[in-house]
Amino acid sequence: MKDKKVTAIILVAGNSTRYGQNKNKNLELLNNKTILEYSLNEFNKNKNISDIIITCKESELDSINEIVYKSRGLKPIKTVIGGATRQESVFNSINSTDSDIVIIHDGARPMIKQNYIDSSLDEMNNFKLENDNIYFVGDGAGKAGNIVTAAATGLVAARDILSK
Repeated sequence: MKDKKVTAIILVAGNSTRYGQNKNKNLELLNNKTILEYSLNEFNKNKNISDIIITCKESELDSINEIVYKSRGLKPIKTVIGGATRQESVFNSINSTDSDIVIIHDGARPMIKQNYIDSSLDEMNNFKLENDNIYFVGDGAGKAGNIVTAAATGLVAARDILSK
């Protein structure tokens, strides 16, 4: 992926309804780090990632910016305000980057590992057709045609496909 720009998009704009604590679980501490920091740190360390976008609610922007400041690394990190739905949040994020490839990651899944990121990006090299240039990660990982469903767990895709 050295010849392509890759952006990691971490989605944390959800309502955490199932969490049942009336607050964003991504801002909760686990072993002295927020849930968001675990994902942010992994993407920050990855050699294939060019930059990171964190998609959040406008009301949580100050809290997210504090985490970004504390977790800053060598990669540029920016925040984008999410939409009313996950799909709108993904759309807002995709439209805020000019990367060749985006990795869309659910921030509530903090155990992302380097080998997951790398293998997902490696899989992109195997696809030849524009419509096949999507690789889904997470539950039921593999190729599929339903971008909306895949956005619920995570995906790696050529950005121009998702922006259509």
